[in-house]
Amino acid sequence: MNAFLSQPRIYFCVASLLFALLLYIFTRVKYSTEKRNFYFRLVVVASFIASLVEILRSLCYFLPFKPGSTYFIPRFLQSINFITSSLMTYVYILYLIQFVESKVKFLKKFGVFVSIAFSLYCIFCLLNIHTGWIVTYDPLQNRYDLTRGPLYLWVGYMFPAVLIAIALIIFVRDLYEQPKGTRLVMVLAIVFSFGGMALQPALHGVVTITTFSGVFGLYLWYFSIENTDFKKLKAVMHSLENAKVDAQKANEAKSAFLASMSHEIRTPMNAVLGLDEMILNTDDIDKIWDYAGKMRGSGKALLAIINDILDYSKIESGKMTLVEMDYHLLPMLREMSLTYEPLAKAQGLDFKMDVDENLCECLYGDEFRIRQIVRNLLDNGIKFTKLGSVTMRISGEKNGDILNLKLAVIDTGIGIRPEDLENLFVSFERLDETRNRSIGGTGLGLVIVKRLVEMMGGNISVESNFGEGSKFLVTIPQKIVGNKTICEARAEVQKSAAKTISDKYRTPNANVLVVDDNNVNLIVASGFLKRTGAKITTCESGATCLELLKKQKFDIIFMDIMMPEMDGVETLRKSQNVSGNLNRFTPFIALTANMVPGLRDQYLDLGFTDYVSKPIDSERLFDVYFRCIHQDLIQKDEEQ
Repeated sequence: MNAFLSQPRIYFCVASLLFALLLYIFTRVKYSTEKRNFYFRLVVVASFIASLVEILRSLCYFLPFKPGSTYFIPRFLQSINFITSSLMTYVYILYLIQFVESKVKFLKKFGVFVSIAFSLYCIFCLLNIHTGWIVTYDPLQNRYDLTRGPLYLWVGYMFPAVLIAIALIIFVRDLYEQPKGTRLVMVLAIVFSFGGMALQPALHGVVTITTFSGVFGLYLWYFSIENTDFKKLKAVMHSLENAKVDAQKANEAKSAFLASMSHEIRTPMNAVLGLDEMILNTDDIDKIWDYAGKMRGSGKALLAIINDILDYSKIESGKMTLVEMDYHLLPMLREMSLTYEPLAKAQGLDFKMDVDENLCECLYGDEFRIRQIVRNLLDNGIKFTKLGSVTMRISGEKNGDILNLKLAVIDTGIGIRPEDLENLFVSFERLDETRNRSIGGTGLGLVIVKRLVEMMGGNISVESNFGEGSKFLVTIPQKIVGNKTICEARAEVQKSAAKTISDKYRTPNANVLVVDDNNVNLIVASGFLKRTGAKITTCESGATCLELLKKQKFDIIFMDIMMPEMDGVETLRKSQNVSGNLNRFTPFIALTANMVPGLRDQYLDLGFTDYVSKPIDSERLFDVYFRCIHQDLIQKDEEQ
């Protein structure tokens, strides 16, 4: 034992042997199972083997000398020592390749080349046992003395130097991908690992520090890169960095969205206010009609923007629900044709409707949301098409009592770049903003379409050739509730356009009360209702309404829900307890801007007879009016 410890050249080798063993235990007790971690463990094992061989090689100098011997043992250990010393660097290269392979794909093939070169190197070293081409021992001296062979520098130093250079290149390639705090420790690890190899020739064999410096570098690397706790912390930090970048991108997208939205809202609002002022300053009836028509168009554009924002908000908050009921396809198709054919023609486009006439016409589903999906797709098709046509194609596949309804919108517009397709349904994203700056819209239409389609159990796909056009295909499963086909339903439709119910019937003896705190809303509602010939009374508060209920009998009352001080619900409730109320059994119709599904049932539970949503649609208003007012008051228009 004393003889063993009296050899100073092996002190560092013994230390590296013990430290390598300890590090191996660390990697076994607390280590992940990734492939790269396996290679790091191999580096540790290679360091242990190299330390052990270095100790044995150093001790062979002190074996009993036998003149005329073959020197097999020292030559064998010297050759194996070359292999194990280079093995550390070779396995480290394989580890680094695993470390950065996801970023540099060709390195995997490069690793095969390095493996072949290392195998040839091992063969040369093993041949040296018999040839002495690399190192041998002088038999004339009275000791084991190493003598360099002709390939000593090339095999003993040049090849390991090439391996070290390769490792350094791969290391530097990945260094700047690491966080700043990790780089310093990584650099120190490399300096210690390869610095010992560089310093070893200057020590003239007094001590051997090659394996010790390598193992020390592995310790630094382990605790900075490969330690599982550190890796988890690094993963968390990386996730936070990515989340920060994503948040910044999302914030920038939302800022751009809000700026665009401000412009989109102000444009029609400016038109409404400007045209209103022009109407107030002219007596020319033709101009008034022209301005009023343009105001109506701007108002509808503004309403569409607000509806997109509200729908998106409902979807994101999980409050969007489907209201399913029986509906007919033909009226929807007629509406789309009547609405979008003029819009397309105004832009010089052809609007085509390609309908499978054998489709079942009566279905069960959310007709309102299906209409919304089609409108959004047609709006986009017309907006982004300058020349050619926009085609709406309706087909389907029957599967038992389910119809997989297929709605396709095909345009010959500007198309979509392949790299932009993945962002097509992303919130707040508008593709090719510079190119499409002149095209209005919220950028939420397709996002809403995709969410609605998914809510209905369907799917949406898009095909596009940039500069040539796009095809959006929506497939939605709908339940079949009737046997009539579109062809049969179309045959039953009268050739002449039917007049609206307000043109057919009148109620000249009816007394109608409209309650709304907004004077403009009163003008709109009463203006519609005057077409029935009824006597219209208006008031602007719930308190005033309660007073009128005691003074006059009304045949129907339209009540705004959102009013200050006393809202519509409270007014209705208090009216039931008002002494001298002449309208205890008069139908109350709620006027509301709320569009929550199932709203009718809610208002029926509160005591209302029905409801009309704002902005007021005249057809809906008259439908509720003539259905809820006493039928004895309704007269057929004598002019019909």
